[in-house]
Amino acid sequence: MYAENKGVRIWYEIHGQGELTLIMIPGFQIVHSEAFKRYYVPFLSRHMRVVTLDLRGSGKSGQPDEGYDLENWTEDIHAVVEAAGLDRFAMAGSSCGAPTCIQYNANYPGKVSHLILLNGFAKMVRSNTYPQGMPGEAVKGALQFWHDQPEDMLKGFIELIFSEKYTLRGKELIWQWAHETLPEIWGKGFLCAIVSNVDEYLDNIDIPVLIIAAKDDQVVFPSASEYIDQKIPDSRLFLIPDSGHGFSRTWPQVSRHILDFLMPDNKVLVSEKDEKSAPRFLWISSPIGLGHVKRDLSIANEMRKQMPEIIIDWLAIDPVKSFLESFGEQIHPLSDALWNECIHVESYCEGSYSLNVAEAYWEMDKLLNNNFMVFYDAVRENQYDLVVGDESWELAEYLHYNPSLKTTSFVFMTDFIGLSSVSDDEIKQAHVYNVNGTWVEMREKHPDASDLSIFIGEPEDIPDRPFGEELPNRREWAKEHFEFSGYVLPFDPANYSNRQLIRKDLGVPMEAKLLLLAVGGTSVGRSLIEKSLQAQKYLDEKIPGIRTVVLCGPRIDPKSFGRYENVEFKPFVLDPIQYFAVCDLAVIQGGLSTAMELTALGRPFIYFPLKDHFEQQEFVPLRLQRYRAGVRMDFDATSPEDLALSISENIGKSVNYHPVNTDGAKKAASMILGVIGKGES
Repeated sequence: MYAENKGVRIWYEIHGQGELTLIMIPGFQIVHSEAFKRYYVPFLSRHMRVVTLDLRGSGKSGQPDEGYDLENWTEDIHAVVEAAGLDRFAMAGSSCGAPTCIQYNANYPGKVSHLILLNGFAKMVRSNTYPQGMPGEAVKGALQFWHDQPEDMLKGFIELIFSEKYTLRGKELIWQWAHETLPEIWGKGFLCAIVSNVDEYLDNIDIPVLIIAAKDDQVVFPSASEYIDQKIPDSRLFLIPDSGHGFSRTWPQVSRHILDFLMPDNKVLVSEKDEKSAPRFLWISSPIGLGHVKRDLSIANEMRKQMPEIIIDWLAIDPVKSFLESFGEQIHPLSDALWNECIHVESYCEGSYSLNVAEAYWEMDKLLNNNFMVFYDAVRENQYDLVVGDESWELAEYLHYNPSLKTTSFVFMTDFIGLSSVSDDEIKQAHVYNVNGTWVEMREKHPDASDLSIFIGEPEDIPDRPFGEELPNRREWAKEHFEFSGYVLPFDPANYSNRQLIRKDLGVPMEAKLLLLAVGGTSVGRSLIEKSLQAQKYLDEKIPGIRTVVLCGPRIDPKSFGRYENVEFKPFVLDPIQYFAVCDLAVIQGGLSTAMELTALGRPFIYFPLKDHFEQQEFVPLRLQRYRAGVRMDFDATSPEDLALSISENIGKSVNYHPVNTDGAKKAASMILGVIGKGES
């Protein structure tokens, strides 16, 4: 939506609803409203109405040649206020947005109910009475630099905003946002910040004021916020440790302070838990495929055997949510507020059989930011004894960088350690390095944030090499930070040993050669199904009477394929293990869960790792080599005729796999219950 001030169009958006309204004001024109929408808005808009806007010269707003000063900015904001029909509201300003908010409050007394100043200042230039400001010569030099070499100045300025290590994502975003406008506008916006001086208004502010400053800010030193706090009567100041100007990883703390400030009655007061009440757990399971939730449910059921009274709430989205509901599990109502990771990851299919999951994760930050704060709301509103997160990397990261948000014990589980680069692109390699560096650093800063970390497997399943240059060896690092449960099977292979009985139940004659095509819980494997179907005409010649069953999973419509003789398409099957157990050969992707389940059942299989999928290209093959399991093939290098030949050579073939342990779920359950002082030894 647009408001207009003297012919200049100002873009604004309204998020959420409620009696309370908060307007959020960006700094200057190298950023715009996306800086708020990426971090704060999804959380805050669940509790109040939030209005965001793009300053003139940035984002979707007009880009006039003139008007880059506080007076025009405040009039632009007032145009939004009028267009949105706002009467009284809270205002939050970040960096240069702080003096803009103070100026607006002075120009329009009675409109603003609360002020929130984030890494802000009242004036910028140093003087005898304001030693925390920038020296005059530095100011002149910076302005000249913005004018003469704007690209270099922008790059250096961004480095100051994100002064913490491993913050490349934030740097890339500001670089992108800045280039949505003109370089000459950057300098005009910065000049406004330099000459801004709202010092005269501070003593007369008579509304509640919250001031939040990063202790390690290299752009606006914390002393500028301390100065404002001293001048404004009854203001509240919070200093955020381990944080630079952009609140890169500490924005969840900022969000919490804003909510508590604006809605103090909403602040949850945790009472002492009745020792006789049943232990209550919150469980978050990765929705990328169904392998995670199957093992999670297996572990949870083992925990119930050891401690029947426990209550488990699941914070989950589809397909995981539907899977859990089919077993009668209890879904947390805030699950509806989660954003879907599965759909996001599937959108990164690069070509017919490729998925750069590392890049998908890199650009999933906005989604994960929302989901972390949904989790925070869940634990804020309920008194849990324990949180379990299966590959909930956002929980691990933000709890480690924001330990004050941790309200209960936290258990983290994963079956891989660190990303791996599968691209020759230096930028994508840098993304992988930044993620790995973050995961290493977060445990160095606050090692106690995770009460227990479990690796689903053995140390030998982790590549014996560094995370990256000057980063530790991942296997040795994992030994230091993780416990090892062994692989977790969601079933007992002994229950599927009677192949004749299972085949009878499925309507498959014992003498038939059964080929199984299975592509897991996402839609990425459709190309593999299609290639396998193209091979069917060769199979009919090589293996007379062969029967093929295609398990399409929850994300592929079986009706979307044509009709094939001796081929049966199955929609989502709740218990695919029965098909795994009786097949003579399976053709699968390179996903860990399906491959390990076939290995445990002693069935031959051919697997095609997805191109550009670091886990399927490196981690899964490493583990399968240890079990002497599976025949690896390359999708692009395999023709339908080649596939048919390989199928004919391997169907019904005897295998001699290394046995898969069957007590992983029980072992993991005991580890988790041990965190609360329960469980079997």
